[in-house]
Amino acid sequence: MANHYIAKTEAGRQINAIFNTQSGFFHEFESRDGEYNTNVARTFGVKDPTSLVSVSHYDAVKRDAATLRAGTA
Repeated sequence: MANHYIAKTEAGRQINAIFNTQSGFFHEFESRDGEYNTNVARTFGVKDPTSLVSVSHYDAVKRDAATLRAGTA
């Protein structure tokens, strides 16, 4: 199961998330400098982070992960 990376810019800050579409795992974080944090992503097995997405897309992925974890998908 591969983990993936997305980020959104909201209120002048970059919010990052690592997620898994099979397990519903969703880990959200803001790095100190507001940029992508290689060490955090590497820890979770993300190899190629490049996805800055819209707030609505980000929120949809977060919602879908919560639904999957809850077993209601």
